Amino acid sequence: MKTLYLLRHGTAGWDTSDDIKRRLNAQGLAEAQNVAQWLVEKGHQPELIHCSAALRTRQTASAVLQLFPETPLHLFPELYLAGRVALFNHVERLPDEKNHVLLIGHNPGLSQFANDVSDCAYICLQPAEIRVITFETDRWIEMSAGLGKLTDGKF
Repeated sequence: MKTLYLLRHGTAGWDTSDDIKRRLNAQGLAEAQNVAQWLVEKGHQPELIHCSAALRTRQTASAVLQLFPETPLHLFPELYLAGRVALFNHVERLPDEKNHVLLIGHNPGLSQFANDVSDCAYICLQPAEIRVITFETDRWIEMSAGLGKLTDGKF
């Protein structure tokens, strides 16, 4: 079984016109810490973190890494504002030896992807919201639209 954690970055400020360099504001930093704590409290254990290269997603990942310091983090420029197809293609290429993967990204693509792959009718991730979707497969490439089960989330 594969578990995919889909996390939207925390609330970001508008202190720069360069979107990729937007930072989490104080609320966003607290949100990121809260969602990391939620992962611990619920017994979730990501084995791998894939993250957009945007500053706000990296800051969100940093909060998670404070509680999961052994979890490898990989940054992917192509995840910055990725759409549903790009996210689907990315997840299909995840290493099969990792069963629990956290993906940190952006809307609208992340929410659209969650709707596509899960059995939930409507997901619209707000800042620092996370959904946990499981797939009855041993290979990420076998993940199919609508076959994931929404099993948990903080929203």
